[in-house]
Amino acid sequence: MRRSQPPEFFGAVTVGERGQVVIPLAVRDKMGIRPGDKLLVLGKSEGGPGVLLLKAEAITHFLADATARLAQLEAMLRTKPSDVGDDDEGH
Repeated sequence: MRRSQPPEFFGAVTVGERGQVVIPLAVRDKMGIRPGDKLLVLGKSEGGPGVLLLKAEAITHFLADATARLAQLEAMLRTKPSDVGDDDEGH
């Protein structure tokens, strides 16, 4: 099992009067965020408020991959044991 890396700290930003923040250049460069990209804003209020930004395309790729894996799993579950292969022990 692969261990996930802790989040990388890129600095702090200040929320402006209109609720806007500037995403630091280092973040935009490293994450490939370009003008016009769609970002999803997720929030959590329990256990301490927090906000998470994700590129919309990352979720799209994740959901497409998960859907394909689910279809493979469903196909495996529909397969009868006799369809899986020959029993080497002759049972």
